[in-house]
Amino acid sequence: MKDPDQKSGHKSGKPGLLTRQTATTIITRVLDDGRGLDGLLDSRHGPAPYRELSPADQNLVRAIATTVFRHRGEIDFAFAKVMDRKPPKRAKHLIHTLYGAAAQILFMDIPDSAAVDLAVTALRTDERSSRFAGFGNAVLRRLSKEKETLLSHLSQTEKARLNTPGWMWKRLRRDFGKEQAASIVTQHMLEPVLDVTLASSEKSKSGDWAQTLGGIALPTGSIRT
Repeated sequence: MKDPDQKSGHKSGKPGLLTRQTATTIITRVLDDGRGLDGLLDSRHGPAPYRELSPADQNLVRAIATTVFRHRGEIDFAFAKVMDRKPPKRAKHLIHTLYGAAAQILFMDIPDSAAVDLAVTALRTDERSSRFAGFGNAVLRRLSKEKETLLSHLSQTEKARLNTPGWMWKRLRRDFGKEQAASIVTQHMLEPVLDVTLASSEKSKSGDWAQTLGGIALPTGSIRT
């Protein structure tokens, strides 16, 4: 059965496109279907397009998706500054593709040109969003141009507040007070590291495993992803 979230764009062989399309699939299934992110990023039981990626590409999908949800409020704030008009609510593929590209532009060590080009290609080659490719291109290019100033005036607490759902903020503030609630939501923005411990027989190959997993080999023989 064809994956309903993966359409004509997968016919393109452009390097990196499939990875970005898969990230959009993950984002869509969380936002529209209420699926849990951890389950979708399971290398054995996640969506077929994700399972079929290399470990390094799976790591990139994971990084894009988790960055979107960790900084979604900031991304929405930035979009409000660079969009001349809001996209139609029904244009979910457009919106979710822009989320993934914005996460790369604003928060990840990925060239803006690659993030913009691959997102626009994904929009143009998918029947659900092809008519919005020009709009997406304009938004992302402006986001790239103005990214240094869009969020720079916000304090860490203000950024954390943007990224926290309203219901959660109200509950935290009620239970812990405004100052402690702000501290809690600020900590939630920090990205935890994941250290993979290799079997004793594999520790001598930590450099190879680091390359395979897209991580860093530690002196202990573990891999930090």
